[in-house]
Amino acid sequence: MSRDRLRHAPLAWDSDGDMLPDGWELQYGLSPCECATTNSPAWDADNDGLGLFDEYRYCTSPFTPDTDGDGVRDGDEAAQGSDPADASDGGDPANCVKLRLTVGDPSGSESERWNLDVFEEATGRAVCHHCDNGFGTPGSAEYSLVKGKAYAFSLRWVATNLDDGPDYDWRAKINYSTAAGAYSGLYGTGAFIVEDPDGLLTECTYGGPNNLTIGKQGRIIVPKVEITPSAATVIEGADSGDFEAIVTPTGLSGLTYEWEWEAYAASGNTPSVTYTAPNAAKTQVERAHWYAFPNDRCEAGTVCAYRLRCTVRIGDVACSSSAQMSVQLVDPAARTEPKYEITGGATVAYDATNQLWYVAGTGSLSRQVVITTDWWLHANSEFTAKLQAHENQHSQDFINGFDGHTFVTVPEFYARISSLVDPTPDGLVSKITAEYVQYMSDEEAELLSLVDGLEVRAYNVSDGVDPDYVFSNCGRFTYP
Repeated sequence: MSRDRLRHAPLAWDSDGDMLPDGWELQYGLSPCECATTNSPAWDADNDGLGLFDEYRYCTSPFTPDTDGDGVRDGDEAAQGSDPADASDGGDPANCVKLRLTVGDPSGSESERWNLDVFEEATGRAVCHHCDNGFGTPGSAEYSLVKGKAYAFSLRWVATNLDDGPDYDWRAKINYSTAAGAYSGLYGTGAFIVEDPDGLLTECTYGGPNNLTIGKQGRIIVPKVEITPSAATVIEGADSGDFEAIVTPTGLSGLTYEWEWEAYAASGNTPSVTYTAPNAAKTQVERAHWYAFPNDRCEAGTVCAYRLRCTVRIGDVACSSSAQMSVQLVDPAARTEPKYEITGGATVAYDATNQLWYVAGTGSLSRQVVITTDWWLHANSEFTAKLQAHENQHSQDFINGFDGHTFVTVPEFYARISSLVDPTPDGLVSKITAEYVQYMSDEEAELLSLVDGLEVRAYNVSDGVDPDYVFSNCGRFTYP
């Protein structure tokens, strides 16, 4: 049978020999008996940058500029390295791995034409129809597969130019190789695994009178690594929750894990991350460490960011993903407050000459001071010593006084009530009580007026205690 008679035979897969299947051409209103040409109005009818041949091999619609509806034109996706027929990649090449397919007849007969077809396993959806470059001319091209999915591949014999019938010779390769195993994607796009139990991948197999590829297929598995959660905030000094590297498709064996981290350069307080399980799928960060960025004791932010990366190795190839961990300094971290009280009662007596009750002595008056420090700093914080020095100075000043000011003392209070008199004892007690209320109010106002001075004194003690960042005066308080 001649080439022309074969190409126009009723059972031919591609009657006109343009490598566009008759059924596909009929589906889109094209003529299966007329070769598609680049000057045809239908060649790029949707103006997406893909001609008919590319629309077929990328499994896109020749009349829809964005076949998968992800907002990126088919031609742009094919050029940038995403899958123009799969919306799950979001039109982002970062979500795909790129590989190279080769198929054709390399034998001396130069007689056969082939397709290498790839389908999504979960849905059966055609992903690509890779074609050779002509009779006896193997062809290679690059395609993008979405990470996290498994694919099946098979060979389709298309045509022969031999009068005596096909000899079914073929070559098939993935990334220039005929071997099964793990591979790196082109251009650092990730990794994939090839399974070829039926031996479809070959430098050259001489088929003879029978098509040895019928009913046979292989698999391409494209792992995707995702870290959950993708972002988390941890209080400085605390342990984080779980970070887990999840690999899809599931069920892959022989995986190894390696957790690493990155921080901003030119930062202070020595960034570091300690993992509880640096070589497991799931890990935590121990005692989240805050670092200073920028490296300035006064300008460093209270939040710093780490990039946590997990690299998953499959044999000799690797794929990875990252998450962000922010370490938050508690601010305010501590607060010390005094509670003052004068208990007991003054001695009162009656002046018979003047017929007045008066204050005769301090009696059982007693000064009581309760110092309370509230801590919000985590127990494992590296700032504990710095904050303790600061708050301890406050405690001493509240008890012993500051810059000549002693807060709520019996002598001061007695000086204010010692001249009080009243015709009745109850009246005198009322005057003493009123004066106590006023005295405590005046003392509170005095204490508030000295806040800046108290802070300066406390910072003079704690500034310089490492880590010397954030919890520092930096000119916020001045005295006098």
